[in-house]
Amino acid sequence: MLTRNWHWILAAFVVIGIGGFQILRPKEPLEPIKIYKTVMPDPKPIPAQTNENETASPAPHGHSHDHPHPHDTAPHSHATEPTTTSEGYDWRDDSGFDLSFPQNDPWAGIYPEDEPTDNADGTYPPRDWYKTADPALYIEYLEAQLIKQFGDIPEVHTFVAYEEKRKFGIPVKDAGEYMEFLKVQYALWPMEETRKTLETLEKRIAEGTNIVFRSVEAP
Repeated sequence: MLTRNWHWILAAFVVIGIGGFQILRPKEPLEPIKIYKTVMPDPKPIPAQTNENETASPAPHGHSHDHPHPHDTAPHSHATEPTTTSEGYDWRDDSGFDLSFPQNDPWAGIYPEDEPTDNADGTYPPRDWYKTADPALYIEYLEAQLIKQFGDIPEVHTFVAYEEKRKFGIPVKDAGEYMEFLKVQYALWPMEETRKTLETLEKRIAEGTNIVFRSVEAP
């Protein structure tokens, strides 16, 4: 019977030997357990990145505005541009508009009726020169006044020559002479009425209109 079951007995010894080898085998050291600390995210919002081509909103700066230097070169602006809907807006105050017309009366220098009449300071011409009754002396004072105001320029002499004819009742020679007077008058006092009169006269001359000048009565 032992002869028949010898292979089973041999198998049992093999199993027992393998089991004993596993028991007697030295155990490998266990890998240490790693403990990770949990980090909570920052509750502050992360600013969104802006494209380089996008215009960023100006950040507030902390310097005082009481200094005299301008902010023209700064990337931000402190001034609020006026709009047509703003209360009290005046387009003439806008820096984008260039006001080229004069703001004062250009005739104030030649008709100084409002000036004081005291001549004690010895000015020439006298402050009340426009009251002079003598025509020749009036023209002399007028020329001196205009030279003082504009300088010794040809326009002054042309204007005085025309005023001398008017003062003595001498008629205008032709339309060309009157046009020359209007041009120098506009050069000295650029009034809109003078410009319109000059343009009308030039148009009539170009159309061939016969222009007749009557005698000018002396004042």
